[in-house]
Amino acid sequence: MEKHLENRILPVVELFPGAIFYVDAINQILIDTKNKDNTLSTGEMMRLEDHFEFLYDKNNRNIKWDDWTAPRGERYIYLWIRPLEVYDIEGAKLRDAQNSPSTSNKDKDLPEVNIGGTKFLWDTSNTVLKQKDNPYNRIYRCSMDMRCNVWGLYFDTQKKLSLFPHEIPSYAPTEKLPSHILFIPETEINKKILKAENDLTKKFSKRKGNRL
Repeated sequence: MEKHLENRILPVVELFPGAIFYVDAINQILIDTKNKDNTLSTGEMMRLEDHFEFLYDKNNRNIKWDDWTAPRGERYIYLWIRPLEVYDIEGAKLRDAQNSPSTSNKDKDLPEVNIGGTKFLWDTSNTVLKQKDNPYNRIYRCSMDMRCNVWGLYFDTQKKLSLFPHEIPSYAPTEKLPSHILFIPETEINKKILKAENDLTKKFSKRKGNRL
């Protein structure tokens, strides 16, 4: 990490080995650590529910925006990246505080669920789990994968992230996972959500009872 824009220490993300960029969630750009004039904008990427996709030019260290049908290989690689707020937590908080300070605590009463040692909040209206300390880090149903005929979630306890499909290709169904990678069955997650909802309902019921 290095002090860079707006007197902030920007986090970095490695798009693939050797391609390291600073992450600026306020301006929605990635900044090349080798050339600060070289930036990648999320506005030039394909946006999906839980990530961005783009074709990366290894020579120019930038997005190949004119022809995404170019063959992969020595020069081009197709990449996925999470919303920049997932990496730049401070930037996301600064921007949100300026844009909508009154809604900064809108998730505080959501049920709390522990996923791989990290606290997530269950947003039932949007059917998504949002990390308590970083609500832009989210787990959607599309994050689920199959292992040994069980539907569930691959979760990196070090990075506190659910893994994308292309991040788990080397883990065969019968292969032992690295110690920091967990496979959490969907049924276990559903049980945790149900318990968290029931506990929260009881908590609110007690509050109402105390006011009577």
